[in-house]
Amino acid sequence: MRILITGGAGFIGSNLCRVLLKSGLSPVVVDDGRGGVDYLPAGVERHAIAVEALAGERALLQSVEAVVHLAARPSVEFANEFPLEALDANVGDTLRVLLAAAEAGVPRVVCASSNAAAGNVVGPVHEQILPRPASVYGATKTACEAFCSAVSESYGIQAVSLRFSNCYGPWSDHKGSAVHLFIRKALAGEPVTVFGDGLQTRDFIYVEDIARCIELAATRECGPVLQVGTGVETTVREMIAAIERAMGTSIPVEMAEKRRGDVLTSVSDNRLAEAQLGWTPQVAFAAGIEKTVAYYRDRSE
Repeated sequence: MRILITGGAGFIGSNLCRVLLKSGLSPVVVDDGRGGVDYLPAGVERHAIAVEALAGERALLQSVEAVVHLAARPSVEFANEFPLEALDANVGDTLRVLLAAAEAGVPRVVCASSNAAAGNVVGPVHEQILPRPASVYGATKTACEAFCSAVSESYGIQAVSLRFSNCYGPWSDHKGSAVHLFIRKALAGEPVTVFGDGLQTRDFIYVEDIARCIELAATRECGPVLQVGTGVETTVREMIAAIERAMGTSIPVEMAEKRRGDVLTSVSDNRLAEAQLGWTPQVAFAAGIEKTVAYYRDRSE
């Protein structure tokens, strides 16, 4: 089975390629290099095509059985500063991919969404909660989910939105998300910055667990929206403590004002993904942090 992946040379995409290869599937990466990173393993088929040009690649689309759309600008800060650019990169490109896939007859599209679509929710986020995004980034992901639904209904394909919680793991050297940034700063002996009081919670999920869920969603009927997380809340302070244990050193912390659009709590209810796909996360947070620290240590040597 051939699965086309937009943005496949990046963090989640390259990890997904490794998981697909282990399963005997064939990843086909569409990535024009604008992200400035390339973590692809050797031998993966790659096409240097921009997402906005994908509609003109009908033969390529007709050679695959599913499309996984990961190319995006996944940053609350970027969307706050450049909302119109975030709108086009996240929503515009998602609609372009959906329409190109539908017109080429690709039966299934998996789109990356985010818990940011739900907004400030008390307790685990499930698929029946009405999205009330608290950030521009979250709003772009809510719109992507709506277009997945609209194209599914209008064109007769199956488009599923996977709401990722906070993903971390290897092949993430360019990422500015907390786990990756904090580990890199700690290895460099630099302080880390915590926005707010550090008691805000996140659902941290190891990238291989997300990649396994994407694989299942690309090969089985599911959706239209699935939460993809661990179901475990971890405070930012607890996350820092886990990194300190894995590194065997303390990390100096500087406190700063809460950022606009940051939610206070975030945790996923995974029961629907388990029921539809038989998927559950396998990597505990402490073990995932140890793997990620080891990756960065190896890269710095």
